[in-house]
Amino acid sequence: MSAACTTLTVRVTVRVTVRACRVVWGRYALLTRMVAQCCNLKAGEFVHTIGDAHVYLNHRCALREQLARAPRPFPMLTIKDRADGPVTDIDGFQFSDFEITGYKPHGAIKMQMAV
Repeated sequence: MSAACTTLTVRVTVRVTVRACRVVWGRYALLTRMVAQCCNLKAGEFVHTIGDAHVYLNHRCALREQLARAPRPFPMLTIKDRADGPVTDIDGFQFSDFEITGYKPHGAIKMQMAV
């Protein structure tokens, strides 16, 4: 995996490149927002490139079900200010600093372990 942060005047853009992965992308998107706040900048883009994206045969039915679902509006993430101002140290964030609203996930889709 490689990662790079770029600042263009007032925005932070994060690019992550991996050979193959099963990582939740939201983690990096959250990190982008946190870094931007600590640098007193706005969050720009989060770009995730996967070098070896593939689908296992025993996942086809589950993925068809996922693709058939109607998309829902994206939830909103708010990084709350504290009484003494916004967090400016990347290690200073706490769970209570974050608020997610409008998160309405679809039900779980079970997949077999691919071996």
